[in-house]
Amino acid sequence: MTLAQTDRLLSPKEMVEYLKTRYGIIISLASLYSMISRGDAPKVTYFRNRPKFTISDIDEWVLNNRSYDRK
Repeated sequence: MTLAQTDRLLSPKEMVEYLKTRYGIIISLASLYSMISRGDAPKVTYFRNRPKFTISDIDEWVLNNRSYDRK
């Protein structure tokens, strides 16, 4: 991935798809919005009052929160 791709802002819908394709993590859009309101989501960058995410912030969040002993 190039630097431009990692700095690209993903919408919540794109973020859910990214988690599914890159890590196999399935989160519903409603759950993501709930996580945003609780402060449990990856770092949120607001653009035009809408939540957006960078790929690097998502990757960091996954690495910090993933438990490998789940079945």
